[in-house]
Amino acid sequence: MQSPKPAKPREKKKDAKTAYHHGDLRAALTEKALALVRKRGIEAFSLREAAERVGVSPSAVYRHFADKGALLAAVAKAGFTALAVETEAAITQAKHKRDGDLAILDATGISYLLFALAHPEQFRVMFGPYGAGSKYDVRVTDSLTRGPYQQLIDALTALEKQNRLRLSVDTAALQAWSFTHGLAYLLLDGVLPLPEGDAANFVAKQVSGMTNQFVIPRGTARMS
Repeated sequence: MQSPKPAKPREKKKDAKTAYHHGDLRAALTEKALALVRKRGIEAFSLREAAERVGVSPSAVYRHFADKGALLAAVAKAGFTALAVETEAAITQAKHKRDGDLAILDATGISYLLFALAHPEQFRVMFGPYGAGSKYDVRVTDSLTRGPYQQLIDALTALEKQNRLRLSVDTAALQAWSFTHGLAYLLLDGVLPLPEGDAANFVAKQVSGMTNQFVIPRGTARMS
């Protein structure tokens, strides 16, 4: 009679609560928080629920986020970083267009609006009580990417060096940002309906009309 074969050692299943490495858990929680914001809004979920959805204990969450506000701030920061990356890509394409410096300026505004339309919930978090202007630091810190506002300043500074701005860089930046931010919320809130068809063309037309108000066309002498 043959002796029974030794049983294979049972493979241990990974416990969901220990499946994440230190860096991965923070990213997973941020992603899950954004999903919950998209589904129910900023206030309609708790830090505990985010932990349960990811599969970790609440105590594990507190090693990364002191409170729900800190988690939402991470959602905002991720949004600013994504916006900066998208704007950088648009700027690269704009450099090859006719009057590239003006096209770069337009690209900053167009990217801003298209991001808001594509990611409305995250955009609201970015400028809500846990985003820009709050006690949380949501600035873009990637050394390879400049933040959206700095990208705007860079574009205006390039035009100023050509003596093509009717306004100071700071004033032009405030006007440009106020216009694009205000238009974004008018569209998101449905106060100004987005025309049916190609949203990109509509956005580009509005931004171009705005920048033409304070940018002097190339080859035109500036009036003193």
